Amino acid sequence: MTMPRLILSMVALLFAFMPSTSMAQSKIIAIVNDEPITSLDVSQRARVLTLIGQARGNTRNQALEMLIDDLLVMQAARRRNLSVDDSQVDAFFASRAKAARLSPAQMQQALRQRGVNPRAFKEFLRGRMTYQRYTGAISRSRLRVTEQRLSAELKKKGDEARKSTEYELKQIIFVLPKTASPALINRRKTEANALRRRFDGCDEGEKLARSLKEVVVKAAGRRSLGEIQGPMRKVVQETPIGKISKPIRTQLGIELVAVCSKREIASDADARIEIGQDLRSAQSDAMQKRIIRDLRQDAIIVRR
Repeated sequence: MTMPRLILSMVALLFAFMPSTSMAQSKIIAIVNDEPITSLDVSQRARVLTLIGQARGNTRNQALEMLIDDLLVMQAARRRNLSVDDSQVDAFFASRAKAARLSPAQMQQALRQRGVNPRAFKEFLRGRMTYQRYTGAISRSRLRVTEQRLSAELKKKGDEARKSTEYELKQIIFVLPKTASPALINRRKTEANALRRRFDGCDEGEKLARSLKEVVVKAAGRRSLGEIQGPMRKVVQETPIGKISKPIRTQLGIELVAVCSKREIASDADARIEIGQDLRSAQSDAMQKRIIRDLRQDAIIVRR
């Protein structure tokens, strides 16, 4: 090999082992229980926070502190087998993309155009998911609402707490197989909406529903508003008496709820449930802050 060719080969070998520009600019700025956080991690998290409108004050410091908390929670979650795997993160990412009316690939491209690496955004999602899973598991095992506290809050509400709203409900289910195609799901939604337009009173409406193919009608009985949980509570409240709700996709198929009657009863059941939920929510918020504080106290955090 001639001298010029030898020099060129040595130069090429040198460049092959040099870090890329982005890697060269990135350095470790913190170590959390032996796991590093780099300046690139911080800059990307800061861009994510700016993108979603959560940047506050010194965004770089905010991003660094969030990354430290994320690492601490993920380390603790691993010890309790509560980690969030890649498939769950990808599914959540896809749901965020769908909410923005984008495909996952389009979402990734949109992030790159804003200077955010899709992997950094997914790690942000992983952090939020792990935080909810871990702190939720710890909080549920420690939350306690005593009867004494509940009674005290009921007393503050006075006569208002002694009334509940009771509904007589019927479930109408347009049955779907678990492997239903999008076309079949849309067709059943169309059929459900057609029933909704024709539904006029529970007696005649139930007969009409039972005349349809692969439709199940179930009496849900009388239930107080406090006993109705999740999105269904708002659905019931917004549905006029003698009518049925908008169709909702559930594990059983396309489901509607008929509100047959509604009445006020002398009971503190609704107030007890509502107050209990509020107390547990307040306790949960305080406990989540305490969990992070305790994790930080027990950790070895080195800042550079």
